[in-house]
Amino acid sequence: FIQDNKHVVILKSRQIGISTIVQAYLVYLVVFFKNVSVGVISKDAGEATQFAKVCTSMLEYLPKWMKPKFKKSTEQSFILSNGSKLQVAAILPSNPQKTFRGRNLTILVLDEAAHCQYIEQAWVGMSPALVTNQKHARQNGIPYATIILSTPNKTTGIGKWFFEKYKTALRGESAF
Repeated sequence: FIQDNKHVVILKSRQIGISTIVQAYLVYLVVFFKNVSVGVISKDAGEATQFAKVCTSMLEYLPKWMKPKFKKSTEQSFILSNGSKLQVAAILPSNPQKTFRGRNLTILVLDEAAHCQYIEQAWVGMSPALVTNQKHARQNGIPYATIILSTPNKTTGIGKWFFEKYKTALRGESAF
């Protein structure tokens, strides 16, 4: 579904495995394609780090013939020998527009987007570079996507941005 649509908004319930499916999809992409650059944001730094840890763990448990070589690996990021990488970030309240601003991301995952403080300001800061990077990725055969997923969190306040993106997607319009 994500591979065909490229930009998806997923409203999910808790503990049904959607985040795990997205993590497995990201692992597939970074293993089998070169120069995939994934950025992950979650509701706080701990959640984002946990997202990266699960991806790293999946990579480590791959069969030997499939396992990629790590050039660099930390709790919050990794770079593989094929040039693919994953990095996480938290939205800093003091400067949310700086989150992934100017980063060369081809795939952006906003995990628990309805629970992320300052997501709208972060989106404004990162989306221009993301659009450009995804255009270049498309032209060069590199996978690209924007995945916004969350459990619900009201229609106002902190959950409003996600709710608006979800409503736009339901209408069949681009939420991006």
